[in-house]
Amino acid sequence: MQDRDLGIYKPAESTTSRHLPCSHELCLGSGCTNPKQPCPYNIEYFSENTTSSGLLIEDTVHFYSREGHVPVNASVIIG
Repeated sequence: MQDRDLGIYKPAESTTSRHLPCSHELCLGSGCTNPKQPCPYNIEYFSENTTSSGLLIEDTVHFYSREGHVPVNASVIIG
């Protein structure tokens, strides 16, 4: 297995990132008091003492081919 820097994504440095609001269909209402506030998440995995938490973010990823074809833009949810 190769070591990878998983901290290279910085939403504040992206011109296309935005927080998902609590009113978004993917926000499961975990601690939301206002439909416009950023959607929090908290996941507990099956592995002992392994969790992930934060805010859900939507961003656009730009894929380019080596052959110079038209780029593909994909909307992704990151949490």
